[in-house]
Amino acid sequence: MADGPDAALQAALRTVLLADAGVAALVGARIYDEPPETTLFPYIRFGEAIVSAEDAMSETADLITFALEAHSRAIGRIEAKQIVAAIKIALHRAEPALAPVGFTIAYVEFQTARVDRAAVPGEGRGAIGRAVFRALLEPA
Repeated sequence: MADGPDAALQAALRTVLLADAGVAALVGARIYDEPPETTLFPYIRFGEAIVSAEDAMSETADLITFALEAHSRAIGRIEAKQIVAAIKIALHRAEPALAPVGFTIAYVEFQTARVDRAAVPGEGRGAIGRAVFRALLEPA
């Protein structure tokens, strides 16, 4: 069974993020859909993805709004901000690098970023950054 557009996009995004030197310098290969309990920090986690229909010229495409989260346990928010910035650099307008199976990408665009303190029981430190993008996928 073929993946839907959001699963195909997630796999393509992970491939691009793993290959990006800026992202790798900050999180290595720690890019997860759902991190294992024993995961080392910092890491990137795929957040929410919302898929909606986008019709143009009798063609049906999928508009996907998705988030990537930067999880840090460093004191302050700087590390999470650095990871969010690296994600933005790696993915904004990265259409040529992305190859979701069964789809072509019309565009991928950075939308917003936010970094907040994370409530870490017993530690009182850490941050979670969130980068939100939009991508338009068309069937191949």
